[in-house]
Amino acid sequence: MGFPKGTLKENSDADIAVINLNNKYKVDSLNFISKGKNSPFHKWTLKGTIEKTLVKGKVYDWTKQD
Repeated sequence: MGFPKGTLKENSDADIAVINLNNKYKVDSLNFISKGKNSPFHKWTLKGTIEKTLVKGKVYDWTKQD
């Protein structure tokens, strides 16, 4: 389709995620943004958290709390 995806070349979109595999978190489906609160992972402790994403050259920091 001609989209500049799947590469980290100059003039291509840098859509990547920085993941910390050492972090753990507990899933609480009651805190989901979605209206659907049903999840088979509710109260599970999972490994790996997203720290940053880069989308079309813009950096989003997911470690900061609102």
